[in-house]
Amino acid sequence: MRPIVRFVLILAVLCAPLGAASAEKLRIQSLDVAGSIATKGLEKFANDLRAASGGEIDIQVLPVRSAVGPAATLDAMKSGAIDGHYSSPAYFAGKDPAFAVLGDSLAAFPDPETRDRWFGESRGIEYARKLYGQHGVQLVGVVYWPEEWLVSDRPATIMIDLSGLRIRASNGPVADFLRTIGAKVVALSGHDTLRAFDRGDLDAADWASLAANIEAGAHKTARYAVRARHSMPVTEISVSKAAWDRLSPKAQALFESKVAAFSRSQKAAFDFAFAAARAKARDQSITLLELSKTSQAEMRRRALAVLADWGTKSEAAGDIAASQRAFLERLGLVEPTVPAAAGSGG
Repeated sequence: MRPIVRFVLILAVLCAPLGAASAEKLRIQSLDVAGSIATKGLEKFANDLRAASGGEIDIQVLPVRSAVGPAATLDAMKSGAIDGHYSSPAYFAGKDPAFAVLGDSLAAFPDPETRDRWFGESRGIEYARKLYGQHGVQLVGVVYWPEEWLVSDRPATIMIDLSGLRIRASNGPVADFLRTIGAKVVALSGHDTLRAFDRGDLDAADWASLAANIEAGAHKTARYAVRARHSMPVTEISVSKAAWDRLSPKAQALFESKVAAFSRSQKAAFDFAFAAARAKARDQSITLLELSKTSQAEMRRRALAVLADWGTKSEAAGDIAASQRAFLERLGLVEPTVPAAAGSGG
């Protein structure tokens, strides 16, 4: 065979689309309803990945609860009922407290962007994949999710303003954290929360992002939106280990890179929704407030104490809590608890 012909054949093999491999059809369930920013974004991601892989990775997007409830998706991947999910680690805290620590960094970080740097610049993704791997699941990548705002019928600009308030929150690290600042935590469903506001039985609620709160009508009677940085959920895309292993190495690498791109596009979508929500808040006479810098520093200290306490509940939880603190120390956001060992990187 002439050299130039051989070169052309080799080049054709290297540049062949991923679709040359057998197509892998994946049923992936979203954590939100059809038409939401999360699910619409996942649908676009699925289309982009299908095109980029030449059809090798063919994702069918299922809105939340299409197959199972959001807390059952890990088990559903094991049984084969679904192949993957776009979800939050917090749903699986019952399996290992480490999922709770991984699932919400509370007020430990100044914003989700800084927290997400922990995954890429420190050992976050390593610990996350190790945890999911113990349950037969491959965490492909982390996806940006906005911080949550408090819905409140009282103004709050310093931490002590939240002390004594009856605040709705789900059991777990967020509720524990709110208790450390003196809040009286009340466990209520979303529907009951709105009714409690109407009756005057509630002062504030940990609900969702500013945009989601306004869209849900949570500020009908509670006229203050407080950026307390009390809750910064983590979301991710994972697939069963069996499905992951069926993908070619090239397809796996493409999947990971597309999840990273998806995270960036979701941030843009959520940022757009936030800007629109600010305008709606102004039109609806909802007052936007933010806790002072001094209060933020104190809340960070208390959040880290709560996460450290949760870190005593399992080895994996301890690894995650310690790694996050080490990263914050490296960034100069908290004082080191002990002199850093040479070569430590968080």
